[in-house]
Amino acid sequence: MAAIKVLVVDDSITMRALFSNALEQSSDLLVVGAAANADEAREMIEEMRPDVVTLDIEMPGMNGIDFLHEIMTTKPMPIVMLSTLTQKGAEVTLKALELGAVDCFPKPTKATPDEFAKISGKLCKLVATAAKSKVKKYDPEAAAAAAAKAAASQASMGAAKPYKWNGTIVALCASTGGGPAVLELLTAWPANCPPTIVLQQLEEGLAAPFAARLNEAIAPDVKLAEDGMMLQPGQVYVLSAPDKHGLVDRWPGGAIRLVARDPLNGVRPSADLLLHTVAQA
Repeated sequence: MAAIKVLVVDDSITMRALFSNALEQSSDLLVVGAAANADEAREMIEEMRPDVVTLDIEMPGMNGIDFLHEIMTTKPMPIVMLSTLTQKGAEVTLKALELGAVDCFPKPTKATPDEFAKISGKLCKLVATAAKSKVKKYDPEAAAAAAAKAAASQASMGAAKPYKWNGTIVALCASTGGGPAVLELLTAWPANCPPTIVLQQLEEGLAAPFAARLNEAIAPDVKLAEDGMMLQPGQVYVLSAPDKHGLVDRWPGGAIRLVARDPLNGVRPSADLLLHTVAQA
């Protein structure tokens, strides 16, 4: 099978070298080029036809988000954004997913070979998975219309009857590439929604700021899921603990449990396990 062609885009020559070296640790990946800015990347995409692009946020000239917007509105392709672990990074993560990026990967805090060696396996797996993702063209007009419709729906909720919870629990599960669909759905989620658990596989360190940013963007309250947290209507719980499975216990109304177990079918947290316990709760 032919290797997956990857283009690395970062304004730092050091970062380009470190990311390229980390990706080349996998025999399934082939780094076909490294660009310092959007202009170089645009030319390399046309010439080299990469299967996946890793894209930095902060670049001279056109920044990563604007370049992502250009790509996804013209010739969409799998993009993995490289983000920092800050509140601004969380905002960028959310925006990138809205535009159609397959996923976001946090940059190591130190630009050293040792730090990049630690993340090489995760990065390679993410990029390989991204190459298989089906991406679609971003339609700004459709996105604006959906946002306006959601805002109108939320405004009308003030006159709606108070929601009487019947015990229903909603679980939304997304793996690599599923983030945009989950965000589109949650944008229209009512403030008085049933308890909603979102299993969103984010890289370690991005979950908490992502949940905080999501809380500002949708009507229900958003929390990062914690062990023992009781499920309540009007709440969305982001479950993204890479070393634990998320379950729902049979408490009155249900409670979230985070348990340390081996991966199920090579995956942790497991969507199958979560959905099974939600169905039984």
